[in-house]
Amino acid sequence: MQKSVRVICAKGSQDINLPTREYIDKYPSAIALLGIQMAWTNSIQEALEKGQKEKLPELDRQHKVQKNVMNELVAMCLEGMGKLKRQKVETLVTIHVR
Repeated sequence: MQKSVRVICAKGSQDINLPTREYIDKYPSAIALLGIQMAWTNSIQEALEKGQKEKLPELDRQHKVQKNVMNELVAMCLEGMGKLKRQKVETLVTIHVR
């Protein structure tokens, strides 16, 4: 039985706390992209809601977290993988840079 995109998105939104590599391997490209963007949005929103004294250090920490995500995506690009998976990861890198 085929799953609808809505069902896969719902499951993907529940799994956004999985390690990046595991999340990307588990879901199709569009859902993986959506999940990475949701994780970024959630973490930045939480940082912005902190008090004035806590906000800047938290934003710096989140910057490092996002930099680590990017480094992991780049490392994945350098591994041997199939054409479809490589295209998926390269797309995620391109979107994440923006």
